[in-house]
Amino acid sequence: RDVYKRQVPMVVSGIVWRRIFDQDTGVLNSFLGTFGLGDTPWLTSTSMALISVILVNIWIGIPFNMVILYGGLQEVPKELHEAAALDGASAWRTFRSVTLPVLKPVITVVLVLGFMSTVKILDLVLALTDGGPADSTQTLGTLTYQNSFVQMDFGAGAVVGNVLILISAVFAVFYLRANRNEGK
Repeated sequence: RDVYKRQVPMVVSGIVWRRIFDQDTGVLNSFLGTFGLGDTPWLTSTSMALISVILVNIWIGIPFNMVILYGGLQEVPKELHEAAALDGASAWRTFRSVTLPVLKPVITVVLVLGFMSTVKILDLVLALTDGGPADSTQTLGTLTYQNSFVQMDFGAGAVVGNVLILISAVFAVFYLRANRNEGK
């Protein structure tokens, strides 16, 4: 039941964005047409389809990432900013030398979670492009799905799924080692 709470919004977002990106009736091309830039094949061109999927994925991930980063910003001690101000540090220098190092573990979490969700993405790609055109938006998740449930080749689907798990495990190890080194 909890799986559907996350999956339905991704599919709904994919369908809404597919309508927005539609070459003939989409709102985006209509808007860009007022500037003479319309008629872009967002989801039907092999060069633009992947860019479109990436943009939608970023759009979907921004709220979650901002909440995590905002929570991290709340944990930056005000005393550090006050000390930097007393030392005459500019706003940029304070951000670069105080805020950013304190936020490094939070940024690492955001990057790892973003990477992991992007590697396993399935529902958004299926709703937007179904892996096409010409497999230009094919991911390991969609390849696993197509091998297992479209072509009914469960062995090939399992192999790709295991590769996906292996990639996730490798990045999990990198993440754990990076965080272990932070504590030293």
